[in-house]
Amino acid sequence: MIKAVKGAKTKSGLQKYRVRINYTAVTGEYKQLTRVAIGFEQAKLLESTLTNEYRNRTKSGTGSAKLTLDGLYADFVKAKGLEVRESTLQTYSFKYAEMIRPMLGNTRIDRLSKSLLQDWKNGLGEKGYALSTRQGAYRLFNGLLEYATRLDYLPSNPLRALGNFKETLTVKPDKPVYTLADFERFIAAARQAAQEYEERHGDYSEWAFYVFFFLAFHTGMRRGEILALRWSDLDGGEISVRRSVNQSLPGGERETAPKSLSSVRNVLISDDLNRVLGEHRQRQEQVDGFSEGWRICGGARTLCKTLLGRRSKKYAMAAGVHVINIHAQRHSYTTRLIANGGDIQAISEQLGHSNATITMAVYAHLLPHKRAELLNVLNRK
Repeated sequence: MIKAVKGAKTKSGLQKYRVRINYTAVTGEYKQLTRVAIGFEQAKLLESTLTNEYRNRTKSGTGSAKLTLDGLYADFVKAKGLEVRESTLQTYSFKYAEMIRPMLGNTRIDRLSKSLLQDWKNGLGEKGYALSTRQGAYRLFNGLLEYATRLDYLPSNPLRALGNFKETLTVKPDKPVYTLADFERFIAAARQAAQEYEERHGDYSEWAFYVFFFLAFHTGMRRGEILALRWSDLDGGEISVRRSVNQSLPGGERETAPKSLSSVRNVLISDDLNRVLGEHRQRQEQVDGFSEGWRICGGARTLCKTLLGRRSKKYAMAAGVHVINIHAQRHSYTTRLIANGGDIQAISEQLGHSNATITMAVYAHLLPHKRAELLNVLNRK
């Protein structure tokens, strides 16, 4: 419908018209859309354009009540493509393919009832996924359905009412970490392996693994952040963390931005670490082609994450200490700082957490000195 707006004309004398179309939303609701055009010809063109657009939207699979969850996910990924990192999209892909699609991929989104979604939650629980893994799948699924509601594909998000997976009342085992004594035995085994390899082959390459683990324990940096480090990232007594390396993306290794904005940070270098880095630089400088752009761990090439896992196990067995994964070196760093009374806000900044609340949530059980301080307050007369 086209209707002139009374008393509304432009300076050139053209009449303003109100263009209104009626349509049925994908939710089945009857709705109206109103726009304003200048001049009758423009009003007719606008009416035709809007009518065709909403008619096609209703007929097509995209945006219709017949849209399946697979179709919605495809739209969602396109929309997110320019907003998140490639590694995040890959995580989405894995979670959707493994934990959502098998049960619900072919289901029309207008048929995602609360009971069906509860069945999905129950099914994940029965498969034995870790709580954090299930919570990650929920966040992705919830994001999908929120996206659908924003586009009027659904009147509301039925999953939101069910809530995320909650922790059961079980005692969680402590995270496996290295004490300083454990690490000294571990790193001594790594140093011995590097020395023996150099003597046998006249090659410094094994030292890269030794330096990697020294960095991990003494900085708490993430694996990808350490792999991405170049000599040019050292600035006086600090390490400038500005990039990461991802070796799990299609097409091979990729240098990316760090995990989040808060991950871009400067990390302090201890005296022991400064000594190790100085020794390692002297080794690399003896190799043809050395430059400030070389990786600290790897030189002209980046260390392979698979080899890191193998070396970690090899050194641990040689040292007679328990085997921990690479990320547990980060936990070891944090545990040591907290146990020695480190300020939680400063530790959070070193780790690249967005705020100290995250650090507290993960490591609160490691704060016995805070409990002692509380008891002192309670005992004051």
